[in-house]
Formats: sequence, structure tokens, C-alpha cells
Amino acid sequence: MKDSVNRPVKSLKKPPIFIAGLPQVGKTTFICAMIRLAEKHGMKAAAIKPFDTGLLKRNAREQPGDGELIRKTMSGDPLESLIAPYLAQEDYPLELALRRDGVNVKRDKIYERLLLLDEKYDLTFIECPPSLYTPLNETESAYEWLSDYGKEIVFIIHPVQEQFTHNLAEIRLINNLDLQVNYLLNNASKIKDQDLVFYIWEKLESVTKQTMAGMIPYEREIDETFNNLAGIIEDNIPMTVEALFSRGSFNPR
Repeated sequence: MKDSVNRPVKSLKKPPIFIAGLPQVGKTTFICAMIRLAEKHGMKAAAIKPFDTGLLKRNAREQPGDGELIRKTMSGDPLESLIAPYLAQEDYPLELALRRDGVNVKRDKIYERLLLLDEKYDLTFIECPPSLYTPLNETESAYEWLSDYGKEIVFIIHPVQEQFTHNLAEIRLINNLDLQVNYLLNNASKIKDQDLVFYIWEKLESVTKQTMAGMIPYEREIDETFNNLAGIIEDNIPMTVEALFSRGSFNPR
């Protein structure tokens, strides 16, 4: 896999923006809302979730997968296989789930999809696995993958006690990388403990040595178009939205 180190970012016209964070922090919904916001800003945005698990469980519950949600939000009616190239059947740790499906991760497969999206869209978001420690194969984790591919990352934090120390560990890994990092909080579960939120916010700014972009407030009902969430995001973290949509190669057409 190391033979393709850095090739995607160097070859793509527009370096992708990675969206990272622990499980259930709202990465997919954030991406879908950003695709909607891109339309408002006169741009066409795409996204890819290279790694996912649990297809059988979702089918049994008749729930759409994250790749399907992203696909339906994008313009151009792309195939789900373009958006979610490594979608494992069972809900096991990623490496084991793919192994049980007889699948080996190949960066070229992801790179080919990024090239296609790069040609047709103004910018591309990439959803990271649920932790940078997530093993992708016997030798590499999501951290190595990000260190080879990444240039800019949005790291989403759900300010709950259960994820606090894990977030600090993730941030320590990110600090080892030469990346443009945007940290933001997402109140994904209607947290009411303001003392806890303030403490986590303050500690994260101390550890990251930068100001949090802000916090997306809790929204009970997110419509299937993600337009309401898009409006909430732009209202609450306008500077981050503007920055992501005004990078040198991301200027609206």
C-alpha cells in the first residue's frame, strides 16, 4: 500500500477535506449538510466514505446506509459503490469485517474514485473511520492513511464524558501530523450539563492550542434533505463554512 503514498493529494486538482471524529458524533450528517451548503454557495460538492460496516443489519432494519445518504444528497446521481467502495456485510471491527468478506483494502480503488469525483465536483469530503486508531489491515491504521492522504481535516467532537479521554488521544495523534485542522463541537444528543460542556470546550482549546470553531446545537428533527441542518451549521459556525468554501482551489464557479 505504501507505493501510493501521497499520490492522491498530489495528483488531484483539489485536495479533499477529511471529516473525522469518534462514533456517533454526526460525521455523515455534517457532510450531507455541507453538500447542501455548497449548493447555496454556487458549488458542487461530493463525498466518499471509503470504509463502512454493518450492511446486513441495516438491510434487516430497512435503513439506508451512510453511503446511500451521501449519494442521495449529491448532484449527478452517482452510484453508491462510488461513494462507499469498502462496505462490509457484518458489524465487526473494520479489518475483521472486511476479512470475513474476503476483501483487501487497496488504495488505488479509493484513488480512482477520488479522481472521478475530482473531475466532476468542485470539492470532495472524505469521511474517516470512527477512530484514527482503527486498523485497516495488518500493518496500517486510519492514522497512517490520513498521514499519507491528508492535508485538511475537520475533527468533530461530541462533548460527552464517555468520549472525553478518547478525544484527547485522537487529538494527540492529529497533532503529530502536518495538517490544517478545524475543531468543532456537535451537541448530537441534547447535552444539558453546561458545566461539563464548558470544561470539555476549555480543555480541548488548551490541548489543541487553538480556538474551537464553535458548537452545532442539538436538532431533534433533521429533514431528509439536510437543508435545516445546513442552515443551523451556517448560523453557528459561519467562519468555518466560509473558510472551507473559500480555499484557493475551492472558489465557486
